[in-house]
Amino acid sequence: MKISFYALGCRANQADNRKIQQELAKIGWQVVCFSEPADFCVVNICAVTSGAEQRSRQMLRAAKTNNAHVIASGCFIEKIPEIDLYFKSPKQTLNYLKKIHTSTPKPIPRTRTRSFIRIQDGCNFDCAYCLIKKIRGRSRSIPPHEIIRQINQEIALGRKEITLTGINIMQYAHPGFNLVKLLEKILDKTDIPRIRLGSVDPRLVTDNFINLFKNPRLRPDCGRDSDGQARLLPHIHLSLQSGSDRILRLMNRGHTTKQYLKIIEQARDLNPLFSFTTDVITGFPGETAADHEKTLGIIKKAQFTKVHIFPYSDRPGTASEKLGHKIPQKIKKQRLREIEQIAQAAKKNWLKNYQGKTLDVLFEQKTDRAWQGYTPYYFKVNQEDRNDLTNKIIQVKIGQKNFI
Repeated sequence: MKISFYALGCRANQADNRKIQQELAKIGWQVVCFSEPADFCVVNICAVTSGAEQRSRQMLRAAKTNNAHVIASGCFIEKIPEIDLYFKSPKQTLNYLKKIHTSTPKPIPRTRTRSFIRIQDGCNFDCAYCLIKKIRGRSRSIPPHEIIRQINQEIALGRKEITLTGINIMQYAHPGFNLVKLLEKILDKTDIPRIRLGSVDPRLVTDNFINLFKNPRLRPDCGRDSDGQARLLPHIHLSLQSGSDRILRLMNRGHTTKQYLKIIEQARDLNPLFSFTTDVITGFPGETAADHEKTLGIIKKAQFTKVHIFPYSDRPGTASEKLGHKIPQKIKKQRLREIEQIAQAAKKNWLKNYQGKTLDVLFEQKTDRAWQGYTPYYFKVNQEDRNDLTNKIIQVKIGQKNFI
């Protein structure tokens, strides 16, 4: 029997998809591309914003045109006729598919050099705009030994980089372990060359967490002149949402812009090249032009390498739905365009810091002209080479021609 997959939304959904694929391949499911006809298709869906929910519906309907049965898994508010089955958790999805199929194991295609490892699910916070706690429940963490087992499994498959992901990985908690202790154990008990983190919640960042990047645990195969060879990669996706303290209070974010910028300052004191990406919500109820300008100011100051921008949308059952002073769609679109322009300029300016530096690049694929891969700082570069660089970590001296 054939099965295909599609993941929308966060890296946690991608990690769920990967885990289901691996387990099903062991018992004989043939994993095919999403565009190919299959007996089943699993779509990991997202309902964080109304736009994400609409996109989820579109992909579920697209899946139905090519597949006999469509399974929706993950965060969703309402069902649609195209869904044959709906499971809230990847475990429920996996258990169902295991029950209905047994046969000769078939290998899953090895198309990725990086893998996502889910370490946690759910969230204990109540951000005013978010439904995740209601949909996913309170925070629950995967035992450390199981995480180590999964990482070693990825190493055996030839993976060079893993990303630890979840709904809020900073809430990782298992007897005797928090996220810092977990990372120390992973560094000690595995040989994975590169460890990256999913989205980091600024209200839970501690000095101990930042200090993990102070001891880089260098890979033994790195050259002395290489910059960025640490196993725990010097990049954090640090969710901002707004540059205005007033709006952050309305969002119930639990941190201030001063606390946020201090994290960036601490990290760059350890490594001046430390890179940050972020999320921003524009047009939150009550957001004034002055609030918007403060967000632009934070982006200029932080010099993010990527800003994911989401226009605010009401979600039923959230605290922000009840707030007045809704922002007109026209103004939200204008503010989004302004954020995009400032973010692009900030990225271009920050990337200048890497020119002339020698960085380790994990190459993934070749385009018509050059190989493409990710630096430790999570920006992609090109490199012309006649050799096969797939899944290889190569030192590259970064010049203007390398930027994508």
